[in-house]
Amino acid sequence: MEAQSRGYLRVVLCLLMLCSGDIFAYSQPVDAELTLRAGRYLVSRNPEGALQIHLSDGVELIYQERRLLAESLQLDTERKEALTESPFMLIAPEGTLRGERLRYEYERGFGRFENFRAEVLKVIIRGAVLEGDLSQFTAYQISATTCENTVPDYVIEADSVRLTEGVRLRLRNARLKIRGRTVLSLPFLTVRVRETAQILELPSPVYRQPDGWGMRSQLELPIGSRTVATASGTVYFRALPETRLTLATALTPGIPYASEPELRARFEASALYNLRIIHEQEQARLAARTPTLRLEQSTHIRPLFAPERDTRLSRSELALEVPFQTKGGAGALAFRIGSQAERVGSRHTPRTHRATAELEWRQSLFTTPKWELWLLAWASHTQYGSRGHYAWLRPNVALRWRPAPTLSFTLGYGSARVEGSTPFLTDQLEGRNELIMRAEGVWGNLRGGVLTRWDTQGHTLNDLQLQVGWRIHCIEPTLFWRRSPSTLLLGINLTAFL
Repeated sequence: MEAQSRGYLRVVLCLLMLCSGDIFAYSQPVDAELTLRAGRYLVSRNPEGALQIHLSDGVELIYQERRLLAESLQLDTERKEALTESPFMLIAPEGTLRGERLRYEYERGFGRFENFRAEVLKVIIRGAVLEGDLSQFTAYQISATTCENTVPDYVIEADSVRLTEGVRLRLRNARLKIRGRTVLSLPFLTVRVRETAQILELPSPVYRQPDGWGMRSQLELPIGSRTVATASGTVYFRALPETRLTLATALTPGIPYASEPELRARFEASALYNLRIIHEQEQARLAARTPTLRLEQSTHIRPLFAPERDTRLSRSELALEVPFQTKGGAGALAFRIGSQAERVGSRHTPRTHRATAELEWRQSLFTTPKWELWLLAWASHTQYGSRGHYAWLRPNVALRWRPAPTLSFTLGYGSARVEGSTPFLTDQLEGRNELIMRAEGVWGNLRGGVLTRWDTQGHTLNDLQLQVGWRIHCIEPTLFWRRSPSTLLLGINLTAFL
């Protein structure tokens, strides 16, 4: 049967039956309703009796939150599958996808798309074939950028790319091209599409006193859908290299949390303590965590909050982290067991067994378009074999004012309570009563920020951080300096979110 309608044909699938005239319908439950519109349709049955629908002249398919547009479309209602050899566009909550050919299972949201162009969280990806959906897919022979210019300032080319849990793009045989020239080739490269300050993990130069200049790098290697291995390190000209190896497995579906397990160092993942982190990143990091089992081996690490500069830490540890959610807040409990050794200059603290329980929690207290008040809390209890324990609690209250979308000021105060003693300088908590001030803004192509930590008891400056960047289209060279520990970082942000 073939029919030509004057306007659009609307098809609502309810029962497997064909009605007379220009409109036909069959049904599924209301929450799985399929809507079709087309200028021309042809309905037939295959030898097995399944309904086949051929549509043309401005086809539109709507299923739940996904919308498919094409010049022509063939629909198999038994397989719940759509096919087309014509140009198409798929619109979904995760982004949009255009291409020339597709085989699409509309109930699963899964398909194979050829000669495609996808936009996922501001990352633009072009390639030969994409298999999956816009939250989890594998694509081949791709180029990716966050630059919407006709001729992008930079492009990342790769043999293949995999998006996992809508969070990370993992590229194989990646090549970074800036202004058409290849400046870096890596066997693997991770792009964090949900982060807004720096989406690429690339080798970067670093300067630290008294070690001099060095190079910092990190490599992530996914092992299956829930496990990731990471290797990171910093090589200095005048010091032993720092190395860290981890193996992390998510105990539920999701991305394992493989970052620094030491709670004191996690201050660095807070916008109150690190100018390179923004508040939205911190909220997303806590909300996106999954229960994780992690194994770590570190050697000669320079702890970020060590009381003395020439401090080295080596550690072997097994950790379990369990996230939790509260109304307006999120956090995590962590349990770690292992051993560590410490060297401060010529002084050496031998390897000691330790077991630690920790808490991290962020709670929103008050939010308006211009004002936000929240509570941050960290707590730790460590047992050193039979040598005693060391425990502390550090709540922080922070207030942020945003008089304009590109300008913000944050004022925070943290006060710590400590009990017991520790044989390690790196476990000692410094800055027990601190006033924290942060300001940042964007003025045209210029981005700047400053962060200070002031000891209200000792009346000393615990830390000063400065960051400046200059945007050139989609490329932003950046300079980051901090006073304690003395660090200078040079880098380039490749992002559309600046």
